[in-house]
Amino acid sequence: MRLRPGLKTALLTLALLAPAVVAVPAVHAAVLPPNFSDRVVLGGLTNPTAVRFADDGRVFVAQKNH
Repeated sequence: MRLRPGLKTALLTLALLAPAVVAVPAVHAAVLPPNFSDRVVLGGLTNPTAVRFADDGRVFVAQKNH
């Protein structure tokens, strides 16, 4: 499956920045726009290495286990 270049860049950026975002204290949290909704759609991942989206909406995640 081929992903659009912009989507690849967004996923790579998310994968690289996710650990830093988790470690940021609440004092430095961004102000979110009104009506912003935040929800967990994938949980329990400890070391995800790749994410791919299928045309039918499924998400495939590769994870490196210890």
